[in-house]
Amino acid sequence: MAEASDTTGIVYQILVDAGCKEQDIRRCVGLAETGAWARMLPILREHRKCLLDQVHTVQEKIDCLDFLIYQLNKDHNDDLRKERKR
Repeated sequence: MAEASDTTGIVYQILVDAGCKEQDIRRCVGLAETGAWARMLPILREHRKCLLDQVHTVQEKIDCLDFLIYQLNKDHNDDLRKERKR
């Protein structure tokens, strides 16, 4: 873990924890070392967008399962109760 005063190390660890690609991590660390913080923002925003797209994709899958579970409970409630008693 990076020391609190090691800004570059902190940036590096956060980017690793956020799942950034190695190439983007190297670019951002280089920008951090030169103090070009504003130039990091497009890279960070793009990675954030990718992560959010993944969240939405997974949410759609969860919604599909929730619908199926709802339908099964609604349409087969008696059958499900019998199976639970076994």
